[in-house]
Amino acid sequence: MSLPRVSVILPVYNAAPYLAEAIESILNQSFHHFELIAINDGSTDTSGDILNAYSDPRLRVYHQTNQGLPKTLNRAISLSSGVYLARQDADDISLATRLEKQVAFLDSHPKVALLGTWTQIIAEDKLTLRQHMHPCSNAELQMRLLFNNVFVHSSVMLRAKALHQIGFYSEEPTKYPPEDYDLWLRIAAQFELANLPEVLLHYREIPTSISRTQDALIGARAKGMSTAAIQGLLQRFDCGPYSENTLAHLVLAMNRDTKPLSFTLYRHLSQLLLRIQMAKTRHFPAAVADLEGVTQACLKELRKTFVKNQLRSHLPFLPWQGLRNLRLGSRL
Repeated sequence: MSLPRVSVILPVYNAAPYLAEAIESILNQSFHHFELIAINDGSTDTSGDILNAYSDPRLRVYHQTNQGLPKTLNRAISLSSGVYLARQDADDISLATRLEKQVAFLDSHPKVALLGTWTQIIAEDKLTLRQHMHPCSNAELQMRLLFNNVFVHSSVMLRAKALHQIGFYSEEPTKYPPEDYDLWLRIAAQFELANLPEVLLHYREIPTSISRTQDALIGARAKGMSTAAIQGLLQRFDCGPYSENTLAHLVLAMNRDTKPLSFTLYRHLSQLLLRIQMAKTRHFPAAVADLEGVTQACLKELRKTFVKNQLRSHLPFLPWQGLRNLRLGSRL
């Protein structure tokens, strides 16, 4: 029997209400040459029983005491044999052509090591109209990823060879969560990135998920990862270094933070963005025009943050939160 082209990695922890639907969404894919590696990470509900009830030979089930997500993912990777590794969460749903379209894209784009898709959000049990429509081109992803996570973890397909080259998910406690963002930044430092501009995954939002209950911690750690990644990029291509404080200011500003931002610092951060563009251009010389366009968009966003900051400083009496709520209300 030939080896599968895709290894789908499914970590499971207390996912009984949604697990069967997640598994079926993979087993019913239009692309058939895959294995599904499901690891039950010490679930205390009926997840283990649900997994054991399947007899499909493409599904390989493993049970272990609770190890946490990074160790579970890394064990699944070590057990895999596919050329490509696809992530699937136990409460999400992959649309029928997801694997087929991701395999076709990676086959025709050998420099891309990380490929995500657009996703549509399920609010617990109801499919909403909200979508994650992240950038798709390598140039934009390379720039945007330095400031924010632009991939939905459960939607990605990875080139296994690249992952073995740069290393698996970090098991350091300070990097989980967000273990995925750390890995994407390391991949981006060496390979091209892409998202498919099509909804191929239904992503479930659950109030008790780590992304909701530990939002502040994830945000703080992600900002630290961003700062370190930018510093490494600038040093690698001889475009720096900058102080950690300056880099942190840029990350905050690109996330629309309202901390004090003087005109001098604003100009300094604008120059820093151009330095980042220079470094990325040296990394991807064929994408000069695209990187310039993305950088100009980033500069425009930085300018908006600066102007808003100045208005807040000089007109502190304005009801900013009320205006924000009014704008949000008008979009509903």
